[in-house]
Amino acid sequence: MFAASGTMTSAVAQSWLVLQMTGSAIDIALITALTFLPTLLGGAWAGALVDRVDVRRLLIATNVVFAALAAAQAALIAAGDIRLWMLFAFAALNGAVFALDQPARQVSSTAPWLGPPSGASGASLGVEEITTRNGHFTALGLPAGTWIDWRYRAVDGALARFVQQIHRAGGLAVAAHPLATCVACGWKFGYAGLDAVEVWNGPWTLDDEAVLANWDNLLVASVRERGHDDAWLPAVGDSDAHSEPQVVGLPHNVVYAEGLDRRAILDGVRAGRLWIAESAAVDLSFTATAGGRSAGIGQRLRVAEDVPVTVTLQVSGAPGCAARFITDQGQRLATMLLAEGTATVTWTTTARNARYVRAEVRRQQPTPTTADTMVALTNPIFLGS
Repeated sequence: MFAASGTMTSAVAQSWLVLQMTGSAIDIALITALTFLPTLLGGAWAGALVDRVDVRRLLIATNVVFAALAAAQAALIAAGDIRLWMLFAFAALNGAVFALDQPARQVSSTAPWLGPPSGASGASLGVEEITTRNGHFTALGLPAGTWIDWRYRAVDGALARFVQQIHRAGGLAVAAHPLATCVACGWKFGYAGLDAVEVWNGPWTLDDEAVLANWDNLLVASVRERGHDDAWLPAVGDSDAHSEPQVVGLPHNVVYAEGLDRRAILDGVRAGRLWIAESAAVDLSFTATAGGRSAGIGQRLRVAEDVPVTVTLQVSGAPGCAARFITDQGQRLATMLLAEGTATVTWTTTARNARYVRAEVRRQQPTPTTADTMVALTNPIFLGS
């Protein structure tokens, strides 16, 4: 990141120096073209080359060359010996190195550095955020060397092809921050074919609240359209942290997986066997039981319509919070947790009364745009046969 920033700063400084030396707009345009023309003309070939070399060594080499060019240029400027043709030469050389450096920094290139997980304590998943012109989506669990194109709009009808590419690679496609207000961030493609939707992105805000409400409406539609509920869309969270003071892991997903390998984790996400929390300090369990049978988050408790079902939420690490149960009929229960942030909350219902139940834990503290703050939320438990 710092190397890329330094390169861009150097390009700006070169343009400013040319302006001071000649005052010519043509010269400024020429030095800018020399900087970026190598990427424009040779970017595709550079990407193919990067896929065939040791990426770590290549990045070390490009950074060394960047540093050497910057030092040589600084020495010539300090000595008063810099000439216009030299600045043009430096711009062209920097541009050529930049054309190799940038593709080497993409996830498909750097993923091999991760290697297999060290022991049984965790796993690393390759992820790409695809920043299309009509919204972003993430590809979870991409193998090293896989790259998903981003250059299309909703009207192009291209999304399904790239989602299929993700699925063929064994990954999942997730709509990211659907109602984000940044330019080209709002999701315009619909959710057909996707594996999940991001309902919580970074610190809790009004757009998260709106996405959560929209997702809940999708759940309602899925359980009321006969035979459609098996294709419901799970919810996930993402910290999407770019720089300070953004926090990595706010929020994060807790996935119930059969193992810590890539396939097991992706299977857990695909099945909606996860809940979302603002930090590792929060813990919860959420179950529904009836007639000696039980189901957890993302599962179905198959019971007759009028059999009593006990829904239980256990929470810890959430002081100053309230718990809510939400069904296809809306909010059905709300209660404050104990002062230390722990509680066991139970509710009795039936499959006729609630086709699904999900839980939320909210801190009774407003944000600049919302009445309270989300602390944890679950995917639903479905009720009925």
